[in-house]
Amino acid sequence: MASGGSVFYKYLSVSGLPTMVPLDKIPTLAARSDVASISADRVTTKTYSAVELMTGISTTLRSPFVAKSKTPSADGTGVGIAFLDSGLMPNHQALLDAKGQSRVVKSIDVTVLATSSSHANTSGPQNGNGGSWAPGQDYTISYFPGSSTEKAMDQSLDSSGNRFIDGFGHGTHVATIASGRGGRSVDTSGVAPGASLYDVRVLDAFGQGHISKALAGIDWVIHHAREYGIKVLNISLASDSTESYTTDPMCRAVRSAVASGITVVVAAGNYGVNASGQKMYGTIGSPGNEPSAITVGSANLHGGVLRSAATVNLFSSRGPTRGGARDAMGARMPDNVLKPDLVAPGNRILGALSTDDSGKVLSTILTCPLPPYQSLG
Repeated sequence: MASGGSVFYKYLSVSGLPTMVPLDKIPTLAARSDVASISADRVTTKTYSAVELMTGISTTLRSPFVAKSKTPSADGTGVGIAFLDSGLMPNHQALLDAKGQSRVVKSIDVTVLATSSSHANTSGPQNGNGGSWAPGQDYTISYFPGSSTEKAMDQSLDSSGNRFIDGFGHGTHVATIASGRGGRSVDTSGVAPGASLYDVRVLDAFGQGHISKALAGIDWVIHHAREYGIKVLNISLASDSTESYTTDPMCRAVRSAVASGITVVVAAGNYGVNASGQKMYGTIGSPGNEPSAITVGSANLHGGVLRSAATVNLFSSRGPTRGGARDAMGARMPDNVLKPDLVAPGNRILGALSTDDSGKVLSTILTCPLPPYQSLG
């Protein structure tokens, strides 16, 4: 104080004082016999998660040295992300906000819609009318935006409030990579831990589904995007397709979503090698072959966090896309779209594990035929 400074506090944990001292007085203080050391009041910050380090977010968007005026919200706050997947566990710790409330704003279960598959839920509603696949029926006559039929279908699909709606676990895991909040012992924070989440379940408890349900799920997202502030749609599933992206229904649906202002992110797939372990090209499925989608492949950082050391995982699907049409002479003309658009960390990623209400892991070993489309790890 005699030097023109101030003392703010006396610590219990260390024999020291936090002070403000004129810079030119520091050498004199340092020379005193009763001063062991002088340390600057340095900046401290959180230890970033592996995903934050590997993607570079820690040194760009969330660095304490980045002007906050340029990045007023770098954690997804105010952004709605819809997940077309196997469901989200709404009460999982990783999907809660800072106050302990679930960030899963809405859960829609499209799997209750009737299907022509042998796995059909024949008692489920078809466009909200409660009928199953049957000949001679047109359920769309009374179905249009704002109609009572549309409202009835929305109500029949709404599964918000259910505690356990991800029997397969893929959707919850994907959601925490995108938007999880760090765990207690190891920080497993995702890219946007402040985002609001929208669960659009189109895969069953075996991780299987049908294009018809995926299209209905995309419809729901487009229809409600402005209402809920959904700005991003994540699709980590794929269907095999020999069609051109110009006619493929999944691609056309994604194109419509992008045209409506939604950023659509699609997994490239896990078909980069064949059964013999040989590298394969042209293995991007639908809707990853859609040019307007951001198709993401898998990168391997080899146990580190330096992107300069990363390589593309062998299992990651690669383009160019091989779907296409035939000309007047019958010659096949593949689209040859260069995909994926980018790669991101895709192995050894820590994420949430879906459990039942009691906390026990649900695991089942099944032998199933190749589904019409399936989830991508």
